[in-house]
Amino acid sequence: MKKTAIITFHAAHNYGAVLQAYALQQIILRFGFQCDIIDILTKQEKNNLNIIKPTFKFNGLMKNLLSLYYYKQLKEKYRLFQKFIHNNLILTVQSFSSCKEIENANLDYDYYISGSDQIWNHKFIDNDLSFFLSFVKKGIKIAYAPSVGSGKDIEQIPIINQVQKHLKDYNYLSARDITTADIIERLTNKKVKIVLDPTLLLDTNDLLKITSPKKHKDKYIFFYVVKNHKYYYKIARKISEYLKLPVITSTLTGKGDFFNGFKFDFAAGPSEFISLIQNAEFAVTSSFHGTIFSILNKKPFICMDAKNDIRLSNLLSLLDLDKRSATLENLNDILPFIYDIDFDKVNQKLLQHKKYSMDFLKSVLDIKD
Repeated sequence: MKKTAIITFHAAHNYGAVLQAYALQQIILRFGFQCDIIDILTKQEKNNLNIIKPTFKFNGLMKNLLSLYYYKQLKEKYRLFQKFIHNNLILTVQSFSSCKEIENANLDYDYYISGSDQIWNHKFIDNDLSFFLSFVKKGIKIAYAPSVGSGKDIEQIPIINQVQKHLKDYNYLSARDITTADIIERLTNKKVKIVLDPTLLLDTNDLLKITSPKKHKDKYIFFYVVKNHKYYYKIARKISEYLKLPVITSTLTGKGDFFNGFKFDFAAGPSEFISLIQNAEFAVTSSFHGTIFSILNKKPFICMDAKNDIRLSNLLSLLDLDKRSATLENLNDILPFIYDIDFDKVNQKLLQHKKYSMDFLKSVLDIKD
């Protein structure tokens, strides 16, 4: 049996990060391979897991106060994330905190895959080269759908020469978005294919296996953002008034959360997150994976400010969903057609791109049909 190792942000308590790790591992396992996720948690990632974070910034202090107020729910959220990771991800026996530790472990796999998620966003990697497979001594090196995210100035970082060297050592390169592809092509002079985030390779049965039971009896709008912008809340409130439905959110982003009149459901891990989308009447999000799971669950949604996020604009354009991009300026034009999404057409488009992405994986893993 061929052995494959994945390195990604599997341990981050972020819905998209954990679910994309799960998705890619499931696809590789389906090919009949052994597949382990390298259990690395850097110091920066570990600090990000703290419910109360050290900070002297006003917004950070306000968020800490809110976290104390909702500590019981947030502690349960932490437990649910850990439970999902423990029950659904196959990790290496040994855990690591740095690239050096992985190097010393002398891992022995046939294939090493870095991706997906923003593993090449220099703001998140803590100057650790693990996510560029620097520790690999032998074996095929593959990048599947990594992203630099908003860290477009990766070419200016102090360790860029080392990054460039390791990127050139890859046997196969792909990216999740055009921005990442362009940067990697400049650094390596190699062609980089654009493939789907692994969560988009999941099907309905895959989701059913990991979705928790319905949490709320009454109808609601699900609101999911990863950044605190006032106009996001204004958009959600307008949609709430238009649809005459309350808003539920599962993420604490800052002081704005306290004054928006929404209902909080912070005790939600990855399984509960999918359930909250699946059982909502409508989804309002600014998140890449919030958008993906709305699409996978055939849930009417709007994506806020997508034109200013290359990942979101690429995704919506790919599936002919550009009209789902909402701002305060165009919201009134969208409201009369708020439920009008032809998910059959969306699925047809998605199937075309899924085949391309699956063919890429089969090719680099030397799988014969």
